[in-house]
Amino acid sequence: MNEVIVFVQTEGQDAPFDLKLSEAATWRELTDTVRKTAGNIAPSSVVLLEDRDDEVPEEVLVGALKGNDGTVRVHVHRCHQIAVTVDYSGRPTLQRSFAPSTTVAKVKAWAGHQLGIGPADLAELVLEVAGTNTRPDADTHIGTLVAAGQCSVAFNLVFVKRVQG
Repeated sequence: MNEVIVFVQTEGQDAPFDLKLSEAATWRELTDTVRKTAGNIAPSSVVLLEDRDDEVPEEVLVGALKGNDGTVRVHVHRCHQIAVTVDYSGRPTLQRSFAPSTTVAKVKAWAGHQLGIGPADLAELVLEVAGTNTRPDADTHIGTLVAAGQCSVAFNLVFVKRVQG
């Protein structure tokens, strides 16, 4: 049986770790393995599939969850939802809750849609963590950006820095 690489991002860790599981393993087996391997995970923590807002049914096979790159990406977090705000150019603040496994790219796309910004113009913008100079990569899970003890993150939608030369 073929194996699948599962990248696991956990709360408070900068880099994910990886596991290898059979494509025939179930989501329940994946979550049990993640909990045993990751170490200090609160029992109430949730294991979520990247960019999916709802929980995966326990009987779903891991092989069916592979992304375009042939891997499975999950996030483990104590917060089941992250309250996200996005500010842009003096407009009213956008607010929505997302799963901690949601990527920055998905939040940016949502914000662009809500603000009526077309794809070409949105390509010139990035999300920056409010009050910092941190501009996380598009594939960053928002759960990694949450401060300890919090279940929220604030962003500013800003122009990409261009090097003039």
